[in-house]
Amino acid sequence: MCKKQRAIIKGKLTVFTNFINEIDAKVKAGEIIDDVSAANIQRRLPLIEPLLDQFEMNLGNIYSETNEAEAELKELEDFQQKFFEATAKADCLLSKIIDTDRGLSSRGSPANSVVANSIASSARSVKNSIKLPTIKLPKFDGKSENWLEFRDLYVSLIEENANLDEAQKFHYLKASLEGDAARVIESIKFSTTNYTLAWTRLQERYNSEKVLIHNHVKSLFNLESIQKESSMKIRNLLDSVPKHLANIKSLTSSETLGETLIIYLVTSKLDSITMREWEKHTKKIDMPSFNHLYEFLKEKSDLLETVEAKQKHKNQETVKSRSLVTKQESCVVCKNSHAIWSCDSFLKLSVKDRQEKVKSLRICILCLKKGHFISSCQSKYLCNNKCHKRHNTLLHEEVQIAPKDENSQLVAAFSANSAQVLLPTASVKVFGSCGKVRTAKVLLDSGSQSCFITSDLCKKLKIQTSKIDMTIIGISESESPVQMKCDVQIQSHYNSSELKLSWKY
Repeated sequence: MCKKQRAIIKGKLTVFTNFINEIDAKVKAGEIIDDVSAANIQRRLPLIEPLLDQFEMNLGNIYSETNEAEAELKELEDFQQKFFEATAKADCLLSKIIDTDRGLSSRGSPANSVVANSIASSARSVKNSIKLPTIKLPKFDGKSENWLEFRDLYVSLIEENANLDEAQKFHYLKASLEGDAARVIESIKFSTTNYTLAWTRLQERYNSEKVLIHNHVKSLFNLESIQKESSMKIRNLLDSVPKHLANIKSLTSSETLGETLIIYLVTSKLDSITMREWEKHTKKIDMPSFNHLYEFLKEKSDLLETVEAKQKHKNQETVKSRSLVTKQESCVVCKNSHAIWSCDSFLKLSVKDRQEKVKSLRICILCLKKGHFISSCQSKYLCNNKCHKRHNTLLHEEVQIAPKDENSQLVAAFSANSAQVLLPTASVKVFGSCGKVRTAKVLLDSGSQSCFITSDLCKKLKIQTSKIDMTIIGISESESPVQMKCDVQIQSHYNSSELKLSWKY
């Protein structure tokens, strides 16, 4: 629809241009323009003058949909040229008519005087219609180091140009932006009244003096080092340094230039957390001085010193203890420091008496612990005898339970209350399926009767495993279940020694 309307506008201008060319040809042939032709020009001019604004608005709507700024700007320039040529030629014809009619009006012809005044008024309405030159602007892509150069050039050529209306300025602004800068104003609908909003939003985004100074100083200190003598690189260095210095001087005074450089050098050495706090601290300060930075860092240092001193004192009072098993429980039968299944008094009882004892103590018949009953017990173990029911093996009537379970493995552990504990470890190569090899840490426990591996390592190496049902007893008679076993080969990092062991988890 917009393109169809644009074609209609061009057609109207073409009709007017042909009309003016016909009259101009008569004038050049020596014919005198009659009053009818003069009045015709006078009538047509007011109808032609709005065409330029209509064309610009129509072009703006298409631009907002296609974002083809270069092509649309070229089409606007072509239309402007034809419009201004036609109206200027009409202006010249009217001027000739005015000069002719002045002779008539001097002879006292009132009608001719009225016509001349009317034509003169029409001529004045188009006297400022001139062909605007094509203005070439640099592209601005949103990089802050290029903002000042673009802003100053745009203001001098476009913003302060009295010969351009708001719609024309908006066209030039959109045509000169690309990348991130173009996205800042892409949501603003093209219209004469929205130009000021678009230009203001662009300035709010990129015209922060604090950010501009920081980026130019950063660019100055991040200039590429010249590793090997080169005329081109030296020339680039000579071109870049004055550019950044000039931009910095335009944003700050000569007295504070040195302070600005020092602030950047100091803040570039800060950690990310402190740097973020500094930016938050100076958010409402336009141009922070070195004294601001010094006081901020002093307060930060005092705060951290107090916190670190408290943390150090707390760490000194904490006694580090490392143990494979730390659980301590007292026997519910004899009150000594061992589990009920290790209690000699309990084990000497017959199965029937044990059952009665458990019942009288009101403890769980599966895990033999107090605080709950079998209905809410979380243990997954069953009787190790043939019945496999949910009761403890020590309470099974058909089999005489030995003081120590034959399938149980004793794991030795070491617990220390000293501040530091040393345990022997080693780093070995572990071989998995499909030739996979990983380096793993092993804890060397000389008192252990079994080797143990984590399920996570087995999964990573895709080691084949098989199910087992075993209970591991550690210090204080604490139980740990073992459900899987596997055969894994390990090798030393220092020589070719290899071992293939059976591991459990």
